Amino acid sequence: MRTAILTDLAERAAGLVDEGLFKHERVIASPQSAHIRLANGDEVINLCANNYLGLADHPEIVAAARDGLDRYGFGMASVRFICGTQTIHTTLENRLADFLGTEDAVLFGSCFDANGGVFEALLDERDAVISDALNHASIIDGIRAARAQVEVYPHLDLEALDHALATRATRHAIVVTDLVFSMDGDVVPVADIAAVCAAHDALLVLDEAHAALGPHGAAAVARASGCEVVTVGTLSKTLGSLGGFVAGSRDVVDLCINTARSFIFTTAPPPSTAAAALAALRIVRSAEGDELRARLRQHVERIRPGHPSPIVPVVLGSEAAALAASNALLDQGLLVPAIRPPTVAVGTSRLRVALSAAHTKNDIDRLATALEALPTQTPLTTQTPLTPVITPSPPGSVAQNRGLLRGSAQQNGGVVREAGGLATADGTRPVRLVVVAGTGTEVGKTWVAAALIRTLLDQGLSVAARKPAQSFEPGDLVPDADGHIVGTDADHLAEATGEDPLIVCPPHRRYEVPMAPPMAADVLGRDRIEIDDLALEVAASWGANGAAEPFDLGLVELAGGTRSPAAHDGDGVKLARALAPDVIVLVADAGLGTIHSVRAALDGLAGLTARTVVHLNRYEGTELQRRNRDQLIDDGCVVTTSIDALADTITPGAGAVTATR
Repeated sequence: MRTAILTDLAERAAGLVDEGLFKHERVIASPQSAHIRLANGDEVINLCANNYLGLADHPEIVAAARDGLDRYGFGMASVRFICGTQTIHTTLENRLADFLGTEDAVLFGSCFDANGGVFEALLDERDAVISDALNHASIIDGIRAARAQVEVYPHLDLEALDHALATRATRHAIVVTDLVFSMDGDVVPVADIAAVCAAHDALLVLDEAHAALGPHGAAAVARASGCEVVTVGTLSKTLGSLGGFVAGSRDVVDLCINTARSFIFTTAPPPSTAAAALAALRIVRSAEGDELRARLRQHVERIRPGHPSPIVPVVLGSEAAALAASNALLDQGLLVPAIRPPTVAVGTSRLRVALSAAHTKNDIDRLATALEALPTQTPLTTQTPLTPVITPSPPGSVAQNRGLLRGSAQQNGGVVREAGGLATADGTRPVRLVVVAGTGTEVGKTWVAAALIRTLLDQGLSVAARKPAQSFEPGDLVPDADGHIVGTDADHLAEATGEDPLIVCPPHRRYEVPMAPPMAADVLGRDRIEIDDLALEVAASWGANGAAEPFDLGLVELAGGTRSPAAHDGDGVKLARALAPDVIVLVADAGLGTIHSVRAALDGLAGLTARTVVHLNRYEGTELQRRNRDQLIDDGCVVTTSIDALADTITPGAGAVTATR
């Protein structure tokens, strides 16, 4: 009998097919080159490989790999620390450092591994990493491993980046960005972003994986602006080999070697790939390299004049349109992939053309003619951030519901009361309104809120919960037997209160992109989010269940940390002010860095009149945790370490709130 999980997995796989998101491997039966033979025997022009300078099958590089195989063997059968380092590895690291103008460099198995390790080596929970919204998946995964506070700024929006750095309340900050963005082919203005970083004493991490049209000089440009730089790169694209690297100061490299899990716990790269990369590096730095870059530049100008990279996107909108265009080109002997969600945002499915110096003029002319014949293509312009194809707003969108909400507020109490902002509709406001905020992401706000709700319900109180806006990973959407979505923060809150999840957080405020709600809205092409609209929606929603009497307690959980963007015009502090709560519960992790994160968050909340309670989550009574608790109490904070104690401080009948040890 087939297990339930395998049945479910089969259904999920079938769903990908139905949605046009299932991807089939394109198998080739020839070396990687500008012209390849597919497994079915078709000869096609390869317009999808990241083989920008055509070095993947360059005779000198193939010969170097063969020589490395003969001299050093194939597999290393060991991690670098034990017996997995050969002279060929250290030689390549030294040559990369010299090429990039850094003190040192270290090899990883892939660029994905390099990004997976560099952030955990350099950051901890006391620090912040600020990331471009369209950074590669490897950067996103690497950031998660670091446990640092994370903020995502809109793509190439340096004003937003400057604001994020100016308002951070962390020990250190790292700004990370792709140099060339893999799906759009646009390029970050290095000197400008470096100047922003230098002004705020932030370290800049540049992922140069797709750099191809010139020498690797971006880091030098950044350093000229007074900015310290760490470079992450790959050997598998421009250099035509395999592996990744981190290059920077000797201290940075030493920390990667000693603390990056993706370096420590994986077998060393084969020496033949290091030998191939060395040969490729010699070519890139030679007159032949100059000629290859010039030829590639000509190809780009033919297809998209002024475009800064060999990655040329042709945005078509729907998955079906992108697939149809890709198949039409394949019929003409042109292999151009259709890129679909989740690789790109919904509504921005596209062709991704990858040009190579190995292409001939005839190849490029054939491509240009074929692209011109495509219907309704929407090319991206040079240095212009991605503008998704905007589809009509779904039912329940801001545009459609704003008037309904205002009307609902009038029906449920007459006028909207202003108390430091838009607060609630009179007559429906809970007896006590509680805002649950956090010192950062992943501190357990939702767990605390749900546990608190259950405790208050057990006390016989009526409780409602609201999540004004939320963003989440697509994989968090898991339908239950009744067809409801469970797994997001709002759904967990609804499970605790017994409410409809779509009342806790309405459909138009759910953003299936793991970044701050306003940034997720931009990526998805959704309506602008404003603080007043969020507050008004919460105010109008208290009467949605038709309750005859106001709830004893209304709980509103914010997204991210207190200074995380809650809307396009404000952060969590501004939203809390607009909601005008009676109590703010500030959830903090009880471990290392607690005092700093709590003090920083309280500084931001200082202007609010609400009573604030600091709840230390995951408190186990260790020496460090007890000292953190006592220090915060000495600071004058109200501190709780258990859900029962927290409930006692915020119930509608509670009097003066006192410190809880």
